[in-house]
Parts: sequence; C-alpha cells; structure tokens
Amino acid sequence: METFLAQLYTDQNFLRFFLNSPLESFKDFELTAKEQESLLKINKEDLIIASKGFINKREKILRYKKKKQSWIKKNLKKLFKLEDI
Repeated sequence: METFLAQLYTDQNFLRFFLNSPLESFKDFELTAKEQESLLKINKEDLIIASKGFINKREKILRYKKKKQSWIKKNLKKLFKLEDI
C-alpha cells in the first residue's frame, strides 16, 4: 500500500491513471481487497492537492540541488583555476 501511495503522490501520470481507471491501477500492486476499497474512497480533490504539493516540493529541491552544484562547480574552477571540471 505504501508503494502505491508513494507513486500516486509523486507521479502525475499514475495519478491520472488512477483517477480514470482505479481498478486497473491496482493490478501491478499486491493490495488486499480492504486496501483497494480504502483507496477507492479517497477524496479525489484532496489527493490532487497533496500530489501537487509533493511534486512542487520535489521540483524545488531539485532546483536547489542544481543551483548548489552549479555554485560548487564554479567555485572549484576558481579555486583550482581549471578550465573544465
């Protein structure tokens, strides 16, 4: 169930698939009937809001890491006076 939810919250294509074909989306996961029933009852609007929040947070982290790597690379070049790193 945790794997299913993680994918649901972080993968927009999978979220779309779940919203359009919830029963089909269960096929690659070993979910009990009770888990499937619970997932079918999830508030769809809240799910979309949560998913957007996780995706935005992930994108923000990736932008920060890229910016940080760029800063490190730039300063290593200055420090060691290297042409390419």
